[in-house]
Amino acid sequence: MNPDIILSHLGFSDKEIKVYMSCLELGTAPMIHIAKRARLKRANTYVIMNKLKEKGFAECFLKKHVRHFGVVSP
Repeated sequence: MNPDIILSHLGFSDKEIKVYMSCLELGTAPMIHIAKRARLKRANTYVIMNKLKEKGFAECFLKKHVRHFGVVSP
């Protein structure tokens, strides 16, 4: 089954799916890289990543004084 379909059944929006899948591809990364991969504006990506954090699918941590973001692997 297509991962996008599974994520949409879990309640993910289209943009949340883009950000989640981009994070899976990148691993942990700064927001600018995630936004570029998802082809979304960085500010929008922050909002979406915070929603994913609230749902328990994402995390944030500091790496060399830069915030990195990642998602929980399915």
